[in-house]
Amino acid sequence: EGKIIPRTAREQFAAGKPIAKPDMEPGDLVFFRNTGRSGISHVGMYIGDNQFLHAAGRKKGVRVDDINGKYYVAHWAGARRF
Repeated sequence: EGKIIPRTAREQFAAGKPIAKPDMEPGDLVFFRNTGRSGISHVGMYIGDNQFLHAAGRKKGVRVDDINGKYYVAHWAGARRF
């Protein structure tokens, strides 16, 4: 059964159920703040083993990154489950 979630990262962050980092499961959404604009500004999908899938930008494209990378730790906002 599909779920309807809000369109923007900010709306998704506000609507989802908060999940602690150690409790994340594949499919949970991960959020970052102040990544080019203030507040919740970027979202990705956790895929397990401390990895997440996200659109890194026009030049970098869609990619998998380590959630514990220096940049992502500095901008971490939290995880949500729908």
